[in-house]
Amino acid sequence: MHYVGIDWGDQEHYICIMAEDGRALSQFVVKHNWEGFEKLQKALSQLGELEINLERPDGLLVDWLVSQKWPVFVTQPKALAHRRPRLSKDDRGDAYLLASLRRLKDEDSRPIVTHSEIVDQLRQLTRAYDQLVKQQTSTANQLRQVLKAYYPVAIEIFDRITGPVTLAFLRNYPDPEAAKAVSKEMLTAFFREHRYRYAQRIEKIYKQLHQPAPAARVAAGYIQHVLALVAVLETLHLQIQQIKRQIQSVFEKHPEASWWQSFPGAGPLTAPALLGRIGDNREQFPSSDE
Repeated sequence: MHYVGIDWGDQEHYICIMAEDGRALSQFVVKHNWEGFEKLQKALSQLGELEINLERPDGLLVDWLVSQKWPVFVTQPKALAHRRPRLSKDDRGDAYLLASLRRLKDEDSRPIVTHSEIVDQLRQLTRAYDQLVKQQTSTANQLRQVLKAYYPVAIEIFDRITGPVTLAFLRNYPDPEAAKAVSKEMLTAFFREHRYRYAQRIEKIYKQLHQPAPAARVAAGYIQHVLALVAVLETLHLQIQQIKRQIQSVFEKHPEASWWQSFPGAGPLTAPALLGRIGDNREQFPSSDE
């Protein structure tokens, strides 16, 4: 048996091949490209029986290793850090340590368990959803800060700055003067066109827009910034809604979807996220303690 430790890197990976008796037979680097993968394949195909240990359970290299039908194990970074002989991280040393932990059958070196394609797709989609929502929150905070500098009333009149009605209002009336120039009838028509659900607030909004307020000495740059952020937020809103629909569509194709949906509080996003995180291969959690 041979044991292979791989320290993952963005551009290249450090490899250590260890013998059964603990000797490091070979240590080398491969690029994160097809040429590097072929180099690794050539080196490992000569070893016979082997086990591979690395720090992450996903990514192109992991997918490729699994596709080669080699036994692949994962030691989480925190577990690896506790076993380092020194505080400083060294890529070559980590590759050696990963191989050694697999040779010793360390309890934190666990086999990668593959799941169905639906589960993998749900993991990707829910991760994309989370990242887009974070980006939306960050952009919304930028928009709020710019509006505070010259147009604070726009923040006061809407409950949700990322809502489609709010963004449409800022796109049509990106400065206080433009908003004041709108008649009550035009304002009512605008909200009706955008299906504003709080018609009773329109009178109050109209009054708020016409209240005296301090004005920025120069606002042209702020206006362009707001219009740019509004465009980004409108795109993010559309893509987030699209991702949500895709998540639900993919989730409903899973044979256990109704079971996951039956969990208390499992809404249209929670149930797919649970399935994506936990997976559908029962071997990943052989006991209730796991």
